[in-house]
Amino acid sequence: MIYKYKLNFLISFIAIAVMQIKTAETLKIGYLSSWNIRCGIATYTKNICEALKQTEYLPIVYNNKMSSKEIIEKIKSDNIKILNIQFEPALYDYFDFKKLLKKIKQLKIKIILTVHTEIEEIKKIEKFIDYFIFHKIPKFFSNRKNINIIPIGAPVFKLPKDRNEIRKKYDFSPNDIILTTFGLMAKWKKNSEILKSFVPLLKKNPDYRIQLLTSFSDIDFKQSMKENKKINSVIKNYNLKKQITYITDFLPENELNERLWISDLGYLWCDLNSSGSSAARKQFISARLPLITTNSPHYHDFFFMEYTEQK
Repeated sequence: MIYKYKLNFLISFIAIAVMQIKTAETLKIGYLSSWNIRCGIATYTKNICEALKQTEYLPIVYNNKMSSKEIIEKIKSDNIKILNIQFEPALYDYFDFKKLLKKIKQLKIKIILTVHTEIEEIKKIEKFIDYFIFHKIPKFFSNRKNINIIPIGAPVFKLPKDRNEIRKKYDFSPNDIILTTFGLMAKWKKNSEILKSFVPLLKKNPDYRIQLLTSFSDIDFKQSMKENKKINSVIKNYNLKKQITYITDFLPENELNERLWISDLGYLWCDLNSSGSSAARKQFISARLPLITTNSPHYHDFFFMEYTEQK
């Protein structure tokens, strides 16, 4: 009986010790990002955190709208070991951001910078960063050892069997020629200008239809509202209501992919020398939709690099 008691005690002690070791080894990873808004980076962060919760790692999110003081206080109290910052210039004031990085480094915390838009000013903060993650080949310091390229993949989308049934679901006929664009609304994407340039084509071809799937941006809502006003003016002034499907809601991913899949052609405005990772294109890829866009050298460079490495 004494032996059995000692054995049970030993097993209980080992179990408690293992639990303590497990707790001690749980790595807390902080994420500084946009959060709880309609934003691709916020969605990207949400997906990463949900995946990490299924592992031994514990993700803790810090909203970019918090002050530098609040972020530092939270980081200290949470005792994180790594901070992954989702970097997009529109999310941070650059000079405050630099001061924040300096304070974080003083806490002996490793900093990872996931770069969604590459700008030359990154060189000025490079000394604070332990590790970089890019979604495309970086322009400014691609030969550094602390860089990894992780392209944003396309979501899995199983093609429905009957395309015309899906067209009917969204009030399109089998004979319609559908052109579609997608993404957060912004002045630089020129949605209203492109739509206006389509007017002669639409007037000449009544069965041509356009889907504008352009959600309001919570990052710059005022700019979105101005662009929305311009788009509505074009639709009204040229009497295009029957040929334009204009949606500003943040669509569920499956509906978005279906709307892209039933289209004949996608179009997407991107800066010729795009510094961003152009995440919107993953949706077009997922829906197997032919896409017209301005030149995106980094996509070509990435696929070429991957091909040569395989060779």
